[in-house]
Amino acid sequence: AADFKRTTHTWALFAEAQREGKPPSLVAAVHVNPMHWDRFASSKIGELPDHMRSTARIRKRQAEELMREVAKVERSMPVLLCGDFNGPPRGRVYGSLTSEFKDAYDDSAIGPGWTIPSSLPLMRIDYVFVRPTSTVLRSRVLDDAGSDHRALLVEVAP
Repeated sequence: AADFKRTTHTWALFAEAQREGKPPSLVAAVHVNPMHWDRFASSKIGELPDHMRSTARIRKRQAEELMREVAKVERSMPVLLCGDFNGPPRGRVYGSLTSEFKDAYDDSAIGPGWTIPSSLPLMRIDYVFVRPTSTVLRSRVLDDAGSDHRALLVEVAP
């Protein structure tokens, strides 16, 4: 059962999850603004198109908002940030989040962890980030499940 006591954004849903006999965890289902790489071309050589600049600002703000929400939570509470972060490992959003969280897949799995497109994954844009105090037991990318992304299954011990 989950008790929705936290702030909810249109792109991130926060819930306190309580399991019987266990301390609560904060879980966020996240969908960060996409980059729209199909519209990358600019009419001016050496400049990013306007939508790319605004998208970068939105994504930066979303990462900052995630960090502010998590800062409100006691340091002892396990936190999982899960979802479609629409960016590659080592991208700006990834870098912002891994400054204080660990990437559960990198922490416990071998291989590229590619999740998209689901029919033949070639990129990794879906993640589960956890506080460094949590122990990631195992992670794996699941087979195609009827979405454009493959699911990431992560087992975590608080």
